[in-house]
Amino acid sequence: MHIGDAIAGSISALLGWVGLVGVCAAAPSIFYASDPVGPDETVLVTGAGLEEIDSIFVQRVRDDADASPPPIRVDPVQPSSTSVKFTIPTQVASGVYRYTLATRDGSVSGVLNAPAVFWSHGDRGSCATPGGVLRILGRNIARNENATLSLSTSDGAIVAALRPQRHTMWDASFPLPTSLGVGIYRLRLQNGQGDAFGAVDAGTFEICRSPTRPAVSIDAKSFGAQGDGLVDDTAAITHALSEAGKSGGEVRLPRGRYRLSDALHIPAGVILRGERRDLVALIWTDFAAPPPALVEGGGDFGLEDVTLYASNHRHVVDGGCAPQPKNGGRVRLHRVTIRASAYRGHISAADANRLQQSLYQATGTGADTLRLCGADIEVTDSDLYGSSRAFELLAPRNAYIARNKFYNGRGGWYAVHGGDGVIFEGNVISGVDVTASGGGVSPIRTSLASSNVLFYANTFERMYGWDREAVTTDGPGGFYYGAVAPIGDGAIAIASPSTAAAIPGSISFADSPSWAGATLFVLGGRGAGQFATVEARDGERITLDKPLQIEPDVSSIVTIVPARTHHLYVDNYFSDVGIAVQLYGTALESYVVGNVSERSGGFVDWALWYHHVQASWGTQFLDNRILDGNVYRGGSNAATEAGDSILGAFVAPWRHNRTPLIRGVIIRGNRLEGNAHIEINGRSTDFASVKDVIVEANSIEHADVGIVRQGLLDGVYRRKNAFVDVQRSEVSR
Repeated sequence: MHIGDAIAGSISALLGWVGLVGVCAAAPSIFYASDPVGPDETVLVTGAGLEEIDSIFVQRVRDDADASPPPIRVDPVQPSSTSVKFTIPTQVASGVYRYTLATRDGSVSGVLNAPAVFWSHGDRGSCATPGGVLRILGRNIARNENATLSLSTSDGAIVAALRPQRHTMWDASFPLPTSLGVGIYRLRLQNGQGDAFGAVDAGTFEICRSPTRPAVSIDAKSFGAQGDGLVDDTAAITHALSEAGKSGGEVRLPRGRYRLSDALHIPAGVILRGERRDLVALIWTDFAAPPPALVEGGGDFGLEDVTLYASNHRHVVDGGCAPQPKNGGRVRLHRVTIRASAYRGHISAADANRLQQSLYQATGTGADTLRLCGADIEVTDSDLYGSSRAFELLAPRNAYIARNKFYNGRGGWYAVHGGDGVIFEGNVISGVDVTASGGGVSPIRTSLASSNVLFYANTFERMYGWDREAVTTDGPGGFYYGAVAPIGDGAIAIASPSTAAAIPGSISFADSPSWAGATLFVLGGRGAGQFATVEARDGERITLDKPLQIEPDVSSIVTIVPARTHHLYVDNYFSDVGIAVQLYGTALESYVVGNVSERSGGFVDWALWYHHVQASWGTQFLDNRILDGNVYRGGSNAATEAGDSILGAFVAPWRHNRTPLIRGVIIRGNRLEGNAHIEINGRSTDFASVKDVIVEANSIEHADVGIVRQGLLDGVYRRKNAFVDVQRSEVSR
């Protein structure tokens, strides 16, 4: 039988499908449980067969091998067929918890606050060196200083047990011994609590050789470079770079000003290094028609300790992006200053517009100060000013961007497209033009996933142009929406064509050669609330990374979309931006934690029809602060002329879908200190587009309203929220 015949119903029937179908099972199943969580905080568990839960037991697991105290019985809260909530008892200490959900037909247990490892990052990106550092990133990574990372060989012999030199709940750095041999090691992480229950296998990681000093070191002046700011040094430096490229090495630039009239190509294996960046300047003459980039290379090159000056330009540094972004990489910039402005001097408005249009010729949407692609990208301790976009990272993998100053110029923004394993920390992104905007972290057609991203301790400021989004994750489109059928071996069958493909305005990636890495959400019907990663597609057969616990049937509706998974936005500061952090469209297990906002639209989670059905599940907003909640021409899509900052979850329903698109949001411990409120808005009155939101232990001060609930909502649980000088603490609309 044709696979598609296994899926009952026509496209028109699917579009009219209404409601969720309950799951009947001998014992309950668990799909997901929310943590981190502590005493007197509420847990959300999603699964199947949970409506019959009659007792829940919670036990704090000891941190050593001794017996743990007996479990404590707690009451189920808002039990339904697909979810249940419960609160950790106040008398139980912080730590790793074991919980059991019991029904008359059976029970199921789970663990809270165990480590969930999202990815690992070495001091060389995809590998780490003896004496270097290995970072582990995820959730509940190091709950205290006793966290331990064990490295073992393939035969199981432990060769190192490491304690963190720096740690948070989301990230821990482990210094490696200098005696460690090169090779592939197995990793096991214990997060400092819960003994064996607080330990997980963390995959494997390569320990690689430390970089050696370049075998060839060439002084550019030995090839005729003058460095006097008068003589054109392009040919001399190009000759030196070409010579170094024969065997790999470095080209040294002694103190001087090196005048250039064309682009510099840095070959693979070569570093262009100045004596010191305040002593060495590369100065480009003005161009009538600038080259595609001023400094470029195919990958595996470095640029260090120099300052670049330019007037008319397109991209300033373009590295690793040809012929395909995913094949580039290994580009490293350290201690680089860039001052590139096409608008220098006394120019007319007409000339300014002409120059801006010239910049658009770089990509159609602007030119990049940095345009870097591929694996193992590093940009550190640099100060980078250009005429348009600050940077664009395409398909970055194991990227490290730290302690830099970036500036968005005229119409400028930044982008991290299709990343996997990106650490962006300690940077400042500023708008330096009244038309400058913010930026985004999202998939693109050439790299249809955006996973494992940490934005930590950055500053975003002065973004007034376009939608003014300091951080947004939006990317339209999807692969499939509609019915499915199980076909065994962890695979499912989809109908052809996709239901959503028939809808005007749809953006479909169904013809993409690979669906690998896409996220599947079971939105409704049997098995609702499950999610999985697509490993492969063969016609109508979809292979998943794990079998679904509850097999779908003809009632099940799924959406398959580019992944936006495991985004961590932690301890960042935002001021004078339209929106601080916006999870827009698809999001899965993403976290907005400890951030501070002033004069922004706030922190929001959106699920919607964005040229495809895009769901947002398992997101958490923890311990954020909104100081000055006034918004002027900001908010999501700059749609608010004047109003409050908002911390909340929103759905913009699609008339053909009647399943919840928001599931499992935790809003806890946030402080809204003036002209700000929390809002849960399903924008639907005839079905619940939002399912299971916990709003707990938040503080709201000096506001017209505290918590707004709008539309038909299912399972919104509110407790322990405090209101000071708030005219109306809660409002339903």
